[in-house]
Amino acid sequence: MGIRVPLLRVTTCDCEHCGLRRLALLKGARASDLARSTRCLRNGLSMRGSTIYSAGQRGAAVYTIRVGLVKLVSAVPGRGTRIVRLLGRGAALGLEVLGGSAYAHSAVALRTTNLCEIPISAIDELSDHNRDVTRGVMSKWNDEMTSADFSIALLGSGTVTERLAGLVRMITEICGDRTDAVELPSVADMASLVGASPEGVSRHMAELKRAGILTRLAPRIYRCDPAMFGGSAGASISRAENPLPSRPVNVDSTSLN
Repeated sequence: MGIRVPLLRVTTCDCEHCGLRRLALLKGARASDLARSTRCLRNGLSMRGSTIYSAGQRGAAVYTIRVGLVKLVSAVPGRGTRIVRLLGRGAALGLEVLGGSAYAHSAVALRTTNLCEIPISAIDELSDHNRDVTRGVMSKWNDEMTSADFSIALLGSGTVTERLAGLVRMITEICGDRTDAVELPSVADMASLVGASPEGVSRHMAELKRAGILTRLAPRIYRCDPAMFGGSAGASISRAENPLPSRPVNVDSTSLN
Protein backbone atom coordinates (compact mmCIF):
# COMPACT_ATOMS: atom_id res chain seq x y z
CA MET A 1 0.00 0.00 0.00
CA GLY A 2 1.31 3.47 -0.93
CA ILE A 3 2.00 6.36 1.41
CA ARG A 4 -0.47 9.07 2.40
CA VAL A 5 0.89 12.58 2.72
CA PRO A 6 0.44 14.26 6.14
CA LEU A 7 -1.70 17.35 5.43
CA LEU A 8 -2.87 20.05 7.84
CA ARG A 9 -6.45 21.33 8.25
CA VAL A 10 -7.82 18.39 6.29
CA THR A 11 -11.34 18.58 4.85
CA THR A 12 -13.29 16.58 2.27
CA CYS A 13 -12.92 17.88 -1.28
CA ASP A 14 -15.90 19.60 -2.90
CA CYS A 15 -15.03 18.92 -6.53
CA GLU A 16 -18.46 19.82 -7.90
CA HIS A 17 -18.17 23.44 -6.75
CA CYS A 18 -14.41 23.82 -7.17
CA GLY A 19 -13.26 26.97 -8.92
CA LEU A 20 -10.42 24.98 -10.50
CA ARG A 21 -12.67 22.27 -11.90
CA ARG A 22 -11.82 23.05 -15.54
CA LEU A 23 -8.09 22.70 -14.72
CA ALA A 24 -8.31 19.81 -12.31
CA LEU A 25 -7.50 16.16 -12.82
CA LEU A 26 -11.14 15.06 -12.50
CA LYS A 27 -12.56 17.62 -14.92
CA GLY A 28 -14.22 14.81 -16.90
CA ALA A 29 -16.26 13.51 -13.92
CA ARG A 30 -20.00 14.17 -13.67
CA ALA A 31 -21.67 15.43 -10.51
CA SER A 32 -23.25 12.01 -10.02
CA ASP A 33 -19.83 10.34 -10.30
CA LEU A 34 -18.31 12.71 -7.75
CA ALA A 35 -21.15 12.15 -5.30
CA ARG A 36 -20.13 8.49 -5.12
CA SER A 37 -16.38 8.99 -4.80
CA THR A 38 -15.40 12.28 -3.22
CA ARG A 39 -15.75 10.91 0.32
CA CYS A 40 -12.16 9.65 0.03
CA LEU A 41 -10.71 12.80 -1.57
CA ARG A 42 -8.90 15.04 0.92
CA ASN A 43 -8.05 18.72 0.83
CA GLY A 44 -5.39 20.19 3.11
CA LEU A 45 -2.29 22.29 3.54
CA SER A 46 1.40 21.50 3.10
CA MET A 47 3.53 24.13 4.82
CA ARG A 48 6.51 25.94 3.27
CA GLY A 49 9.51 23.61 3.19
CA SER A 50 7.43 20.45 3.75
CA THR A 51 8.14 17.40 1.62
CA ILE A 52 4.88 16.28 0.03
CA TYR A 53 6.41 13.02 -1.16
CA SER A 54 9.90 11.70 -1.87
CA ALA A 55 11.41 10.17 -4.99
CA GLY A 56 11.22 6.38 -4.96
CA GLN A 57 8.25 6.16 -2.60
CA ARG A 58 5.30 4.04 -3.64
CA GLY A 59 2.37 6.43 -3.84
CA ALA A 60 -1.33 5.76 -3.37
CA ALA A 61 -2.51 9.15 -4.65
CA VAL A 62 -1.94 12.03 -7.02
CA TYR A 63 -2.36 15.69 -6.08
CA THR A 64 -3.80 18.87 -7.54
CA ILE A 65 -2.47 22.26 -6.37
CA ARG A 66 -5.28 24.65 -5.52
CA VAL A 67 -3.04 27.47 -4.27
CA GLY A 68 0.73 27.57 -3.79
CA LEU A 69 4.03 26.65 -5.40
CA VAL A 70 5.84 23.29 -5.43
CA LYS A 71 9.28 22.32 -6.69
CA LEU A 72 10.09 18.90 -8.11
CA VAL A 73 13.61 17.82 -7.18
CA SER A 74 15.78 15.08 -8.69
CA ALA A 75 19.05 13.66 -7.41
CA VAL A 76 22.00 14.05 -9.79
CA PRO A 77 24.64 11.35 -9.12
CA GLY A 78 27.76 12.97 -7.74
CA ARG A 79 26.29 16.48 -8.00
CA GLY A 80 23.61 16.70 -5.31
CA THR A 81 20.09 17.67 -6.35
CA ARG A 82 18.53 19.77 -9.09
CA ILE A 83 15.10 21.38 -9.32
CA VAL A 84 13.54 20.12 -12.53
CA ARG A 85 10.16 21.91 -12.43
CA LEU A 86 8.00 24.42 -10.63
CA LEU A 87 4.28 23.70 -10.35
CA GLY A 88 1.53 26.10 -9.37
CA ARG A 89 -2.22 26.60 -9.35
CA GLY A 90 -4.14 23.81 -11.09
CA ALA A 91 -1.10 21.59 -11.71
CA ALA A 92 -1.10 17.85 -11.01
CA LEU A 93 1.60 16.12 -8.96
CA GLY A 94 2.66 12.49 -9.04
CA LEU A 95 0.85 11.37 -12.20
CA GLU A 96 3.52 8.73 -12.76
CA VAL A 97 2.06 6.57 -9.96
CA LEU A 98 -1.06 6.01 -12.09
CA GLY A 99 1.08 3.69 -14.23
CA GLY A 100 2.32 1.73 -11.23
CA SER A 101 5.63 3.55 -10.86
CA ALA A 102 7.04 5.08 -7.71
CA TYR A 103 7.20 8.87 -7.44
CA ALA A 104 9.88 10.03 -9.89
CA HIS A 105 10.83 13.19 -7.99
CA SER A 106 10.64 14.66 -4.52
CA ALA A 107 7.93 17.33 -4.26
CA VAL A 108 8.56 20.17 -1.80
CA ALA A 109 6.26 23.10 -1.00
CA LEU A 110 7.95 26.48 -1.62
CA ARG A 111 4.99 28.28 -0.06
CA THR A 112 2.13 27.17 2.13
CA THR A 113 0.30 25.09 -0.47
CA ASN A 114 -3.32 23.96 -0.60
CA LEU A 115 -3.52 20.46 -2.09
CA CYS A 116 -6.27 18.07 -3.10
CA GLU A 117 -5.29 14.43 -2.61
CA ILE A 118 -6.92 12.03 -5.09
CA PRO A 119 -6.40 8.32 -4.39
CA ILE A 120 -5.59 6.10 -7.34
CA SER A 121 -8.48 3.87 -6.27
CA ALA A 122 -10.90 6.79 -6.67
CA ILE A 123 -9.64 7.53 -10.18
CA ASP A 124 -9.98 3.85 -11.10
CA GLU A 125 -13.54 3.77 -9.74
CA LEU A 126 -14.58 6.94 -11.54
CA SER A 127 -12.99 5.73 -14.79
CA ASP A 128 -14.99 2.49 -14.60
CA HIS A 129 -18.22 4.49 -14.64
CA ASN A 130 -17.26 7.28 -17.02
CA ARG A 131 -14.73 7.12 -19.85
CA ASP A 132 -14.55 10.93 -19.84
CA VAL A 133 -12.63 10.66 -16.57
CA THR A 134 -9.92 8.63 -18.29
CA ARG A 135 -9.82 11.13 -21.15
CA GLY A 136 -9.58 13.97 -18.64
CA VAL A 137 -6.65 12.33 -16.86
CA MET A 138 -4.84 11.74 -20.14
CA SER A 139 -5.53 15.35 -21.18
CA LYS A 140 -4.08 16.58 -17.89
CA TRP A 141 -1.03 14.38 -18.32
CA ASN A 142 -0.51 15.90 -21.78
CA ASP A 143 -0.91 19.41 -20.32
CA GLU A 144 1.81 18.68 -17.77
CA MET A 145 4.16 17.35 -20.46
CA THR A 146 3.56 20.47 -22.57
CA SER A 147 4.20 22.65 -19.52
CA ALA A 148 7.45 20.78 -18.82
CA ASP A 149 8.65 21.37 -22.38
CA PHE A 150 7.84 25.07 -22.08
CA SER A 151 9.75 25.29 -18.79
CA ILE A 152 12.83 23.69 -20.33
CA ALA A 153 12.76 26.11 -23.25
CA LEU A 154 12.15 29.18 -21.07
CA LEU A 155 14.74 28.45 -18.39
CA GLY A 156 17.31 26.59 -20.45
CA SER A 157 18.29 29.19 -23.04
CA GLY A 158 19.41 32.80 -23.20
CA THR A 159 21.54 34.79 -20.80
CA VAL A 160 21.21 34.36 -17.06
CA THR A 161 19.30 37.64 -16.91
CA GLU A 162 16.89 36.45 -19.59
CA ARG A 163 16.41 33.13 -17.81
CA LEU A 164 15.71 34.94 -14.53
CA ALA A 165 13.17 37.13 -16.31
CA GLY A 166 11.57 33.97 -17.68
CA LEU A 167 11.47 32.47 -14.20
CA VAL A 168 9.75 35.52 -12.74
CA ARG A 169 7.27 35.50 -15.59
CA MET A 170 6.59 31.79 -15.06
CA ILE A 171 5.94 32.27 -11.35
CA THR A 172 3.46 35.10 -11.96
CA GLU A 173 1.60 32.89 -14.45
CA ILE A 174 1.49 29.60 -12.57
CA CYS A 175 0.76 31.15 -9.17
CA GLY A 176 -1.46 34.02 -10.22
CA ASP A 177 0.83 36.51 -8.47
CA ARG A 178 0.33 40.16 -9.34
CA THR A 179 3.34 41.79 -10.98
CA ASP A 180 3.37 44.33 -8.13
CA ALA A 181 3.93 41.63 -5.50
CA VAL A 182 5.75 38.53 -6.76
CA GLU A 183 7.10 36.07 -4.20
CA LEU A 184 10.33 34.54 -5.50
CA PRO A 185 12.12 31.38 -4.33
CA SER A 186 15.45 31.50 -2.52
CA VAL A 187 18.60 32.40 -4.42
CA ALA A 188 19.76 28.77 -4.21
CA ASP A 189 16.49 27.53 -5.73
CA MET A 190 16.57 30.15 -8.49
CA ALA A 191 20.16 29.17 -9.27
CA SER A 192 19.14 25.53 -9.57
CA LEU A 193 16.26 26.42 -11.87
CA VAL A 194 18.22 28.59 -14.29
CA GLY A 195 21.45 26.58 -14.20
CA ALA A 196 23.67 29.25 -12.67
CA SER A 197 25.66 29.72 -9.48
CA PRO A 198 24.00 31.45 -6.50
CA GLU A 199 26.61 34.20 -6.80
CA GLY A 200 25.74 34.69 -10.46
CA VAL A 201 22.02 34.86 -9.69
CA SER A 202 22.65 37.41 -6.95
CA ARG A 203 24.69 39.55 -9.32
CA HIS A 204 22.09 39.47 -12.08
CA MET A 205 19.24 40.10 -9.64
CA ALA A 206 21.17 43.13 -8.40
CA GLU A 207 21.43 44.34 -11.99
CA LEU A 208 17.70 43.94 -12.50
CA LYS A 209 17.06 45.92 -9.33
CA ARG A 210 19.56 48.60 -10.26
CA ALA A 211 17.84 48.99 -13.64
CA GLY A 212 14.46 49.39 -11.96
CA ILE A 213 13.12 46.18 -13.51
CA LEU A 214 12.69 44.61 -10.05
CA THR A 215 11.98 46.47 -6.82
CA ARG A 216 12.39 44.66 -3.50
CA LEU A 217 9.37 45.22 -1.22
CA ALA A 218 10.10 42.64 1.49
CA PRO A 219 12.17 39.46 1.84
CA ARG A 220 11.56 37.53 -1.42
CA ILE A 221 8.72 39.88 -2.46
CA TYR A 222 9.31 42.03 -5.54
CA ARG A 223 7.47 44.46 -7.76
CA CYS A 224 8.16 43.79 -11.44
CA ASP A 225 8.22 46.27 -14.30
CA PRO A 226 5.77 44.86 -16.91
CA ALA A 227 8.46 45.61 -19.53
CA MET A 228 10.23 42.58 -18.09
CA PHE A 229 7.64 40.39 -19.83
CA GLY A 230 7.34 42.34 -23.05
CA GLY A 231 10.61 41.14 -24.55
CA SER A 232 14.01 39.98 -23.46
CA ALA A 233 15.08 41.13 -20.06
CA GLY A 234 18.38 42.18 -21.55
CA ALA A 235 16.63 44.57 -23.95
CA SER A 236 14.52 45.98 -21.12
CA ILE A 237 17.61 46.64 -19.04
CA SER A 238 19.43 48.34 -21.89
CA ARG A 239 16.52 50.76 -22.19
CA ALA A 240 16.51 51.54 -18.47
CA GLU A 241 16.98 55.19 -17.57
CA ASN A 242 20.07 54.43 -15.46
CA PRO A 243 22.52 52.24 -17.37
CA LEU A 244 24.09 49.34 -15.55
CA PRO A 245 27.72 49.43 -14.48
CA SER A 246 30.00 47.47 -16.74
CA ARG A 247 31.78 45.86 -13.81
CA PRO A 248 30.21 42.98 -11.82
CA VAL A 249 28.08 43.92 -8.84
CA ASN A 250 29.17 42.15 -5.67
CA VAL A 251 26.10 41.08 -3.67
CA ASP A 252 25.85 38.70 -0.75
CA SER A 253 23.93 35.64 -2.01
CA THR A 254 21.83 35.64 1.16
CA SER A 255 20.62 39.20 0.73
CA LEU A 256 17.62 38.15 -1.38
CA ASN A 257 16.30 35.62 1.10
